[in-house]
Amino acid sequence: EQSAQKQLADGFSEDFRAGRLKVSEVIAYYAALVYRQTGSYESAAERLALDRRTVKAKVQEYLASQSSY
Repeated sequence: EQSAQKQLADGFSEDFRAGRLKVSEVIAYYAALVYRQTGSYESAAERLALDRRTVKAKVQEYLASQSSY
């Protein structure tokens, strides 16, 4: 689990620095990261100043993009 997360983070970092990501991908990744840290959509929404439904949608978008790899 930890190794897989590190690989995803490393891949994201590399793509981010190289300018290969769409804004929607950056937002989805960041929402998922904050959601993992806080453990709830409500807490993530407060931290991100977004509606919890938006956070949930972005997290689901991120997870869907990961299952396609």
